[in-house]
Amino acid sequence: MRGVWAWRLGVPLVALLVGYAVIAAVIDGFRSPSELVFIRQFVEPEDVPRAMSVSSTLGTVATLAGPGLGGLLIAWGGLPAPIVFDIVTFLLVIGVLVRLHPRHELTGNPSTGNTLTQLREGLSALRRHRSGRALVASLVLVAGGLLPVTNLLVPLLARSRAWSAGATGAIVMASTAGTVLVSAALAIFGPLHRAQVALVAGVGLACFAVAAMAVLPSSWAVGGAAFLLGAGLMVFSGHLSPLFVLLTPAKLQSRFASVLVMAQMMPAVVTNLLLGTLTQRWGTPLALGCCAILGLAGTVPLLACAPLRQARLGASRTPAEA
Repeated sequence: MRGVWAWRLGVPLVALLVGYAVIAAVIDGFRSPSELVFIRQFVEPEDVPRAMSVSSTLGTVATLAGPGLGGLLIAWGGLPAPIVFDIVTFLLVIGVLVRLHPRHELTGNPSTGNTLTQLREGLSALRRHRSGRALVASLVLVAGGLLPVTNLLVPLLARSRAWSAGATGAIVMASTAGTVLVSAALAIFGPLHRAQVALVAGVGLACFAVAAMAVLPSSWAVGGAAFLLGAGLMVFSGHLSPLFVLLTPAKLQSRFASVLVMAQMMPAVVTNLLLGTLTQRWGTPLALGCCAILGLAGTVPLLACAPLRQARLGASRTPAEA
């Protein structure tokens, strides 16, 4: 179907897909930082972690349900049906956003520079923020080591062991199930109060799961490890994001959020290439072991930062700095 539409538009299919990916990435580049700031404007500080978990859970559920719903719409009304559905839902979202009024205004002096200037300002301010530096450094290592596992290394592992496409999909879904379960638990019960303990425990669980995936022989066992990987990553991110937002000075919210998103996305650009080369030369199990080691290194900045030991989530106050 994509090929038919690409032909009608007179655009090669590959170019059309690349263009779509670029546009989607630009949109996400604006959405992700603003989403972090947006939530803080509508809830009290002690409710930020739970609100973020609710948002994450609903977003994951929508992501899982979207392809199935799109398929039903195409079967019912052809390709125009999901396009019209998208347009209507986008307009509804815009209407809701226009009518929303934040409970808490984030005061501060907006930057008048361009995007690069604002990014430099955010990085400069972050260098003076000890807790923020530790969280970003940890995120860079964890994202670089653990995020490529599900999307890159699981398919390569399945191919090397001659597992079926269904088994590979089940492993990926197991990781998603772990993420959704922990996200829902955080939304219902709230986060652990001792943020540093939760962050380290989440990374430790995820790294243990990745190391297990390297040695487990069967697809169902690897699926169980993938479930633990998704759960561990959600424990980590479900505590890091709200803690970072609450520790951020109000006037620098958007700039700090942009740095956080960049720290999550950029490492995978490098590690995906390195892991692909490593897998080609020495096999997927060794690449998984390297991922576990790199991810575990993400606990070092967390443990070395003294102010994080006093950081609490779900309380009426969170240490503003340090």
